[in-house]
Amino acid sequence: MSQKFLLKGTFFAISACFVWGFIFVVPFTMSDFSTLEVVIGRYLCYGSLSAILFLKGKLERDFSYAKFIWLKGIFFSLISTIGYYIFLVLGIRYSLPAISALILEAVLKP
Repeated sequence: MSQKFLLKGTFFAISACFVWGFIFVVPFTMSDFSTLEVVIGRYLCYGSLSAILFLKGKLERDFSYAKFIWLKGIFFSLISTIGYYIFLVLGIRYSLPAISALILEAVLKP
């Protein structure tokens, strides 16, 4: 294994953990904003990051899916992400980020 790939993989793993952990800290620190404002801000932030990464990958590969598949994927991601994060923000507001993270881990663990 090349040292370059090891460092790159470590960087991306730490970055992913940082981004995932950030979703628990932001709602706790932004208590002056409404739940919907935090959710929309998070959706725009992570959506922009995802679009940048997607477009970078699209330049390297060819994605040829039908338009209805893209529209259905965007619809499901919009509904599921916003619904999930609204309940997560409410859980953080009414408890603590650590408790919400533990509950989320317990639910998602197989």
